[in-house]
Amino acid sequence: MAKFLVAQLLLCAALCGCANQSPPISSPWQNQNLEILAAVVTRPLDSSIKLSINGEPVINGTTEVGAGSAQNFMGNWRGNRVLARFSRQQSVFSSASRIDVFINGNLVETVRL
Repeated sequence: MAKFLVAQLLLCAALCGCANQSPPISSPWQNQNLEILAAVVTRPLDSSIKLSINGEPVINGTTEVGAGSAQNFMGNWRGNRVLARFSRQQSVFSSASRIDVFINGNLVETVRL
């Protein structure tokens, strides 16, 4: 019975994730203010990333297992190239995520989750 409970706990830990969402962040870009919103669901093996600009979905992706702690995601927003550089630092008891948002190669905002 004890082995069954341990197996259930390990299965739950492998499948469950921790969701974080940033508050809307106002960032200046080309004489306008952008509202950037990011959400990350961190699971033991991968993470899913969502990014929107002014309420418009721009990036919706999942990290690749074994690809390292930093990965890039590409999207388009109103004809502009958007790059979201996602990085995650993890320790035994906590993890922190960061998304650097670039539009047309220029850093617009760094979102910390």
